Amino acid sequence: MSIGATGINNPNAADGTVADFAAAAESLCRRVCDAGGVDAGSRILDCGCGFGGTIASLNDRFSHKQLVGLNIDDRQLARARELL
Repeated sequence: MSIGATGINNPNAADGTVADFAAAAESLCRRVCDAGGVDAGSRILDCGCGFGGTIASLNDRFSHKQLVGLNIDDRQLARARELL
């Protein structure tokens, strides 16, 4: 995660770049997962997983976990499988 991204600590300073959006999305993912008590060994179902960004983040952060993505769009699931 790029802490230097402008929008993470101050949303009013977000610059609208893809990098800034990606850093903010990763920060949000981490905060939600931390608040939910996700840790190594967790079993996670990501409903509306899209392209798998949250699953990728969790996969990078924790070991010994079960991750499943569910999404209404088969094309997004296919892309998530390619990326992960």
